[in-house]
Amino acid sequence: MGAKLSIDEHVAAIAANLPSGRVWAPKLLRGTNLNGLLRGLAPTFQRMDGWLQRFVEQAIPTETEDYLEEWEDALGIPDPCIPIESDAGKRRRNIAIKLALLAGVQTRADFQFLATLFELDVEVNPGIDHVSIADGGYGLKTPVFDIPTDFASVAVARRTIVVVESVPSNAQFPYEFPLPFATGEQLQLRCLFETLKPAHTQIVYVTA
Repeated sequence: MGAKLSIDEHVAAIAANLPSGRVWAPKLLRGTNLNGLLRGLAPTFQRMDGWLQRFVEQAIPTETEDYLEEWEDALGIPDPCIPIESDAGKRRRNIAIKLALLAGVQTRADFQFLATLFELDVEVNPGIDHVSIADGGYGLKTPVFDIPTDFASVAVARRTIVVVESVPSNAQFPYEFPLPFATGEQLQLRCLFETLKPAHTQIVYVTA
């Protein structure tokens, strides 16, 4: 934001908006009643400038401290996937996630971008990419799933989304007990994926 205006600058700004007739001539002349009035008003305008600057800065959802609750109320936090957090950084992250959901999550890139907001690394693939060519798939991705052991049929594989999750840094060695099967962020992301996926599909989660 720009530098805060001084008292003299505010006086000049107010005076510039006053008429230019003889009655108003003393508006910039120190010691006159009119100039004294403007100098009395200038600190109020200075405070208003500060409030406006603070509002503009705090209106940015990824930086706000003052309007976390307002953003959460507007975006429907908490919801079944995103809880209320006590940490301000996580609250700003959740606001960014809800805004991303409003923008729409449809493509593979959209799902993977959503994971990055949780600071998670995932790969989202069609199930058929994980089926070998011999079993009627494309054999493009690992791990390889067999038919009918893993998928009942090629048709089922085509209706399956495979999410390959990298192990989060806070779930790697050295482990802290008790061992978590998934971090809170992973569980929230999976909840969102299940909510956002097409109704006719299923999701399989594997760890890289």
